Amino acid sequence: MRNVNNLAILLAALGFVPLFSAGAQTTATGSLDLQSLGVNGSGVSWSGAWALTSYTFAASTDGGIDQETTSAGVLYASATSSGVAPNPDVSGLAGSVQGAVTLPGGFNEFGYTTAQSTLETSFTTAGGPQSLSFSAAIASSLSAIADLSGNVLYSDDSFILNVDYQPVLFFSDSVSATPGQSVTDIQGPLLTDTLSLNDGIHDLFIELDTEQSAYTTPVPDEAGTLVLLLFSLGVLAAAARWAGNLPATGP
Repeated sequence: MRNVNNLAILLAALGFVPLFSAGAQTTATGSLDLQSLGVNGSGVSWSGAWALTSYTFAASTDGGIDQETTSAGVLYASATSSGVAPNPDVSGLAGSVQGAVTLPGGFNEFGYTTAQSTLETSFTTAGGPQSLSFSAAIASSLSAIADLSGNVLYSDDSFILNVDYQPVLFFSDSVSATPGQSVTDIQGPLLTDTLSLNDGIHDLFIELDTEQSAYTTPVPDEAGTLVLLLFSLGVLAAAARWAGNLPATGP
């Protein structure tokens, strides 16, 4: 998560007041899906149940703050998260996170969303040291559209797969937009890698994240911009506290 890291970006960006553009919209959307996972190698067995967790957070100047397990929503911002593990092994495994900020033009507004899905289990290897191959098919879609009064600070997707708390598969993508810009990035990579493991029980941890942040400042009103800044700082602080209270699962 990057809410704290982008505090400096937010502070700098809010000092710029672009032209008025009533009726237009500034939007930041993101989605990330784990479509399938493969773990191949001899002597691998699965016996335990998967642990699934979902977290969502949404906030806007006029809508306030909402944080829920699978779906959070306020005026102009929403986020969803889900995970499915129907079998002890990786067959049928799936996860999804989505976030959207849609700000109307014409007045000062800030919107922020984040969603996270984690999936964790353990597996056992036997028969001597061996090399296992890991693969993950994922689908990422990001967009950032800013009207003449808006800025999309970022729309991010990230995926990580760890084995025994060490990264094996990783994906990250980000888009942003300044006033009048429109950026879209759609990717569907197949992530692959191999890992040598000794006999024993091993932890498998997967995390999907999406995060969006955008604002509009159409009116050159110092008081309104100050209120927007103070609210956005409060949102980032609340999101940081929320992230700090998540279960200590994975690295």
